[in-house]
Amino acid sequence: MAKHSQKRKRRLSLADWLAKNGIRLIVMIAIVAVVGTLYGTKITKIVQLEAQKKTLEAQLVSEHKRAERLDNELKSIKSRHYVEYIAHKNLGLVYPDEQIVIQVKSQKEAKKKKQAAVKQAKAFEKEKAASQSSSVQGVDQ
Repeated sequence: MAKHSQKRKRRLSLADWLAKNGIRLIVMIAIVAVVGTLYGTKITKIVQLEAQKKTLEAQLVSEHKRAERLDNELKSIKSRHYVEYIAHKNLGLVYPDEQIVIQVKSQKEAKKKKQAAVKQAKAFEKEKAASQSSSVQGVDQ
């Protein structure tokens, strides 16, 4: 048994182990730090680019919806119904055989609206006559 106990290794203390393997430990820590820093910056860049990609994809979807909406609006603008609506609403134009009904709350308002409609009709007739006379003069010359 005496031989067996002599073969037992003596346990090294932390100070002895550091003295023996300190340089290796420092090199390993430095390598891990450099690799961690390199890959850490790459990973943060990847995360930032993924977030930017999601934002751009959302913008792309919204722009596709906007383009579709504008295409539909363009189709409706080209339609006869839309042109008639704008001519009636904004310009006050009506078909010759169309009757205009104006709802009013009092007779004063009715008189004012009737006078305004008459003035508008007279102005339209004057413009029409002026444009016809200018087109006739252009043909004569």
